[in-house]
Amino acid sequence: MSSEERVMAMENPKTSVACQNSLECFDLVVQDISVMEPSADISCLRSQQIGSVDSICENLEAWLGRWDQNGCAQFLIIANGSAVETMGRYKRMRRWFPEPVVEHRVQFCNEIIKILTTTVVKLKWQR
Repeated sequence: MSSEERVMAMENPKTSVACQNSLECFDLVVQDISVMEPSADISCLRSQQIGSVDSICENLEAWLGRWDQNGCAQFLIIANGSAVETMGRYKRMRRWFPEPVVEHRVQFCNEIIKILTTTVVKLKWQR
């Protein structure tokens, strides 16, 4: 990706929304996890949820910081997969959260997934 395309991508409202949403999603996961009852039997789920949401942010940051085209889409694909993981884990952890919380988080992850999927398709089409 050229530097001009990179600047356009960073200024793209949809890309900006994905980055903002991923940061907000991270904050929501941390908030949700912090109010869960501390229990050894779900500590792995808690850790995985923080890891997957962190991976969304991490890969978006790596994508935005990369200046060559090789592998750019790969960061978005990984971020997308992590968003799917985060969403799926919320569905599986629904017994520990109120239903409106789960619905909101799933919808929020879905918005991130849609933006990332659209961006990956556009990047691959431009090649």
